[in-house]
Amino acid sequence: GDVVKVTDFGIAKPLDQAMTAGLTRSGQTLGTPCYMPPEQKGSARHANQQSDLYSLGATLFNLATGKPPLAGSVFQVFEALKSDKPVRSALDLRPDLPPLLDMVLRRSMEKDPARRFRDAAEFEAVLTQVATLLGST
Repeated sequence: GDVVKVTDFGIAKPLDQAMTAGLTRSGQTLGTPCYMPPEQKGSARHANQQSDLYSLGATLFNLATGKPPLAGSVFQVFEALKSDKPVRSALDLRPDLPPLLDMVLRRSMEKDPARRFRDAAEFEAVLTQVATLLGST
């Protein structure tokens, strides 16, 4: 059957570059800003499983809409991450998407990690329910 693999090479470096430029150090901001959860900006010290769910939600948002959830310059994305304003609705870009899918995406990208899915199992269960509902309509 078909297999989907999600990979992230956003912080990978060629070995020779890593040897000449030094290794990743504490305090560096690494990652692609439009997929980065607010708590990871500036330091990964506060990142946890909810941070990964934010990034997965942002990736799914891009797959569903063809655009990242946050857009603009790096400065604009970081400013949007700091604000209390929620990430834009996928329906703004794709009005034909099911509102239930939009709700799941928005929950996965809540600014407050405590408001996101508890863990990957819960996220998977909700996505499975959405897929089942969409498959039966």
